[in-house]
Amino acid sequence: MPTRKMLYSAFITLLSIGLIGPWYFGQEHQTSLKISQVATRQNGTSLELASIAKFPWDRVFVFVPYTSCSNITDSIGFKWGRDMLTSFESSDSVNLIVFTQGGHVTCWLEHPRDEGDFAPVASLIGYTRTEAKFEIQRDENGWCSVVHPSNKDAEQTHAAKWPINRPRTLVALLAATR
Repeated sequence: MPTRKMLYSAFITLLSIGLIGPWYFGQEHQTSLKISQVATRQNGTSLELASIAKFPWDRVFVFVPYTSCSNITDSIGFKWGRDMLTSFESSDSVNLIVFTQGGHVTCWLEHPRDEGDFAPVASLIGYTRTEAKFEIQRDENGWCSVVHPSNKDAEQTHAAKWPINRPRTLVALLAATR
């Protein structure tokens, strides 16, 4: 039989989850989750970041794993203090997506590559809200890539310039860059 103290504790726990949950699972988590939901749809599905990322931003940058913090700073045009908090410099399982507006980062997220790989559209110059319209493309193995519908061939060439276009180990990466 539940005691009054147990019911009170359960109530406080649920209330805490209700109040803290939306803060903890904020816009970064929600944006990545929405991208993943689109990526599970059929081949050729449209992915418009402006309709997914409802918060303020005027440019989005996509970085492949192992991109250095200095390259990110050069790309976005200013020093960003949180770049040290990311794991993408040591992990090939995520792409870093950085939304900016007016000289500051409005949102950043590490999106799992197996839930929509942004490597084919990685860009050091970024995309405006109107340019950030992509398409989901699956290969014969089911790997889900995010591509730009207007120029798929050019993106395949662009993706080949990046050292990572499929999840690999660090050893394989180092061997590929020699």
